[in-house]
Amino acid sequence: MLLQIKLYMVSVLYLFGILFMILFPPRNYEQSGAKMRKIRSTGSSLKYLQYIDQETLLNITNRMAKEDPEMVRLVHLTPRTSNNNSIIALELHSDTHSRKPGILIIGTLNGMVWGTTNAIIELAEKLLYDANYQTPFFNDYDWYLIPVVNPDALNFTKSLRKFRPIQELLWSRNITARNNTRPSLWHKNVNTELGDTCFGTNINRNFAYHWRGK
Repeated sequence: MLLQIKLYMVSVLYLFGILFMILFPPRNYEQSGAKMRKIRSTGSSLKYLQYIDQETLLNITNRMAKEDPEMVRLVHLTPRTSNNNSIIALELHSDTHSRKPGILIIGTLNGMVWGTTNAIIELAEKLLYDANYQTPFFNDYDWYLIPVVNPDALNFTKSLRKFRPIQELLWSRNITARNNTRPSLWHKNVNTELGDTCFGTNINRNFAYHWRGK
């Protein structure tokens, strides 16, 4: 009697397993990141030991797109910035045919947060090349990464890093005070359309009302 009960339970489990495979078929291995990705050792230490600037970012993203075109798409967003810099976006897809839920990550909206660019590039490389990130992070989602949203301010703040810091509002509103000084904090871009007495715009607080809303 006990043996019959065990056989019955095993049969039921097999039936449930077959039903599950029919309803939720496994990912096509030929189209998946497991098949497409070139496994590379990223190691536990940081790969980029200095803050990534705009030129270095362009070189890194171009290399990614060239080496792994099936999984990486490099996009130059439009329009260009006030200083004619391109805002670079990376699209990472583990499948060649399917579309999955997307995750958007943006960085360096604040021009003084220099380390964000490094963090996003490190994440991109781990998603592409580190087996520990393949499931579920890479296989189950499409990733949209914008390492630097405010490249003008990134270049601007890095170029002034050796100068003496003064209070941000004083620096922004007083042309004379800007000589050989830098703002202690900088949350804006470098837009000068409103003149020298109103330098820069905080783009984090200037999205349209209900932007992209339904």
